[in-house]
Order: sequence, then structure tokens, then C-alpha cells
Amino acid sequence: MAPDTAIDSSADLFYNARLFSQSKYLEDISSMKMTTGLMALALLVGSLPTLAAEKGGVAYVNLPRVMTDSKPGQRNRIELEKLAKDKQGALQKEEQKLKSLQQDFQKNQLLLTDQQKQQKQQEFQAKVEAFQKMQNEARQALSKREGELVNKSMTDIRAIAKELAKEQQYSMVIFLPESAVLHVDESIDLTAKTIERYNAKAK
Repeated sequence: MAPDTAIDSSADLFYNARLFSQSKYLEDISSMKMTTGLMALALLVGSLPTLAAEKGGVAYVNLPRVMTDSKPGQRNRIELEKLAKDKQGALQKEEQKLKSLQQDFQKNQLLLTDQQKQQKQQEFQAKVEAFQKMQNEARQALSKREGELVNKSMTDIRAIAKELAKEQQYSMVIFLPESAVLHVDESIDLTAKTIERYNAKAK
């Protein structure tokens, strides 16, 4: 059978754990270190209201929400979905060619000599390998573009967070995944303001 052409959904990739700046690190460390890191994060989240009440306190930004709800984030998602669709379409065409070659071989193999069969099989294997290379290149292209968009977004969002911190006299603004925020005073949530300014700067 011809190899499966399915490739990872770029839309899922774009909104995976890489949105949280520590996610790749957390995947690589031991379970003990991971537990320690999560406990520290929980303590930090729990202390946010107290820190925010102090002069030059702490505010936070819900990073996944900025990525998904902002206009630039939505444009990035559309671009990646289109790129994935284009790559998938090209792969499906090549897969169909492989299937046709395989069907022709099965249909005519009784008419072929052993030498001809061997030659056909070698040719087919070479095409399969070329197809697999095409699959890998498609994944790499998606991953590369995703990384470029994420890095650009993070640079812009960090700059906006710094602006807001300076304007509102916060000593620190931290990025948190939504799952880490159980309940925090809305007065220190800069997510909506970050999205608003991100949208304005991206026009």
C-alpha cells in the first residue's frame, strides 16, 4: 500500500504547548522537576493579588487568549491552515499516483518476467521514498513557518506588555496559560488591553 499522507494539523501546532514559554522545557525535564515547577507556578498565581496590591506590583497576561483572540493571531492561524491545505493537496496527488502504479502492477504482474517485476518494484520503492521525503519536507515547512509566526507574535506581545507595565507602573508582567489562573482580580489582568493594542499595531 502507498504510505499514509496525513500530516499534523498546523492549526493544532500553532496553539499547542509552545504558546506557553516554558512548555518545551517542561516536556524535557523529569517528572519531579515538572511537579516542582507546577507547584512554584501555583504559588506564584496564588500570590498575584498580594503582589499586585503593592506599589509597582505584578500583572498578568493570558497568552493563549491573546494568540487565539487577537486579529494577528487569527491571521496567523488562517495562513497556517492554508499552507497545510496546500501541502496536503500536493501529497494527496502524489499518493494517488502511487496507488495507480501499485494497481497497474498488481493487474499486470502475471504478464511480467521476474526481471521486469524486480525492476517495477525497485522503481516503485524509489517513488515511495521520494514521497516520504516530500512528507517530511511538508512537515518541516509547516513547523518552520509556525515557528516564525510564533516568534514574531511573542516579540510583539512582549513589547506591548512592557509598554503597559511602564504606563501602569507594574514592576512585572507575567504570561500565564489560562489553566493556571483559577481566580485573580481583574484589575491586574492586562489580557484585553494587550489584545486591543496588538490589534491596533497590526493594522
